[in-house]
Amino acid sequence: LRSIYEAAHRFADEQPPEDFAVDLAEECSPWGKIPPSRLLDASGLLFEYDPDTICNLINGYFHPSNARVDMASTYFGRSADYEDDESSFKVDYYNSFRLSEDCLPPSEDFFDPTKAGPPHIEPIFGTPFWCQQISKSQLELWAKYANPQLPPTDSMLSLPQRNEFIPANFDLKPLPPSDCDHALLNCSIKLQISVGKRKQWFPATVTRYNSIKNQILCHYEDEHERWHQLDVKSSELSHSQLTSSEFEGTLDNKMIKYRIVSLAMEGEKAAMKFGDESDFDVDLGKAFPAIPPAASPSRLPKLIHNTNILKFWHLQDRIFKRPIADLRLSLKCMEANKSALHSACADLLVNIVSDHLTETAYMASVCELGSSLAANDCGFSMRVHGFDDKLLNLFLVVLKTLLKFRDDDLQDLPAGFSKKRFDLVLESYRRSCHNSGMKAQKLGSSARVRCLCPGSFSSREKFKAI
Repeated sequence: LRSIYEAAHRFADEQPPEDFAVDLAEECSPWGKIPPSRLLDASGLLFEYDPDTICNLINGYFHPSNARVDMASTYFGRSADYEDDESSFKVDYYNSFRLSEDCLPPSEDFFDPTKAGPPHIEPIFGTPFWCQQISKSQLELWAKYANPQLPPTDSMLSLPQRNEFIPANFDLKPLPPSDCDHALLNCSIKLQISVGKRKQWFPATVTRYNSIKNQILCHYEDEHERWHQLDVKSSELSHSQLTSSEFEGTLDNKMIKYRIVSLAMEGEKAAMKFGDESDFDVDLGKAFPAIPPAASPSRLPKLIHNTNILKFWHLQDRIFKRPIADLRLSLKCMEANKSALHSACADLLVNIVSDHLTETAYMASVCELGSSLAANDCGFSMRVHGFDDKLLNLFLVVLKTLLKFRDDDLQDLPAGFSKKRFDLVLESYRRSCHNSGMKAQKLGSSARVRCLCPGSFSSREKFKAI
């Protein structure tokens, strides 16, 4: 658990500033007793394993005699039934509640609100409630089962196995040397270039860096591109140097000087600034921003496998720079949307596979791995995303489970699938189809899709077919 929490905290998504401020204010509350050095990670990490404190909490506080059972049901009535009841009275439940006088005596009979008398009214939210003591025989029975003991041999309750989806490798795959990362990448610069006997400053944007030749590719305002040799190594350029207003570098053996107009932040694309009045016109909406240069072939999805059965594209991340991958698979099935019955069966297949993988999906979600399976007009779409170290493990589990239904001539469920669970999934799907048009928003959305895609089927058609 500690390793899972550390990985999730280390590579957590960036929060909106307003949400982060609210969370930080809650961490600063005096009852939290969080030291200032742990305000940013106190709620996201597990620090010290203290078995004595855990035993003290379980044995000293988590026992039936120290518990309160809350029961909420419309059987007891609704809040509106007691709004005009003058016999109800407010009780300061948080300061002066008396257990012996303000509680009903214990009883073995089922609670009847008509015989229990007027309810108490909670002072803050105005909620009516009754309070009844639990009988000693019931507490003794609960205490008996609360004592530590091993579960019986026929019990399905057991400690889980070690989670197979816990990531261990967080290393990033290196970028190609001919187009890798650099501190000047995506920065807007101005270069002093000799034109005849004069030297002029020309705006440009750094679009690529070649680590083998230590060169940068500059995209000029007239959409002309040119490689320039850096006079210093990338390791010699620090962030403090680049952000200094007096910084001035050289290119091509000190033949060209350059200054930074706009420094690209981590994960941002090129700002395309020129260092003149046109930048203010763009910010004020008076002019169109500059057209960014076309992406190089190395930054486009690359077809790495091409056969009649499988086509596979790969694109390496250059923005977020985290060990997270996103794998998407589109399975073409011409029979999936042939008729309303075929479309309903495709939806039902997705539901029964998702239901079968509930435990696996939960174990993966604990390790920041997610998966989804859906039916579409062309077949099925599957997505697996999260830490790439164990991502393929989850992908294979989902894919193998789905392919168990392929070429099944026995007209029966594959091994491992329960007929009882299938009946429950089928009943749930029928109810969802039957209730699909109850909300005007969903009904209008469904009608719009059928108008744009004549080959699609409504939920009513699927319900009649299945």
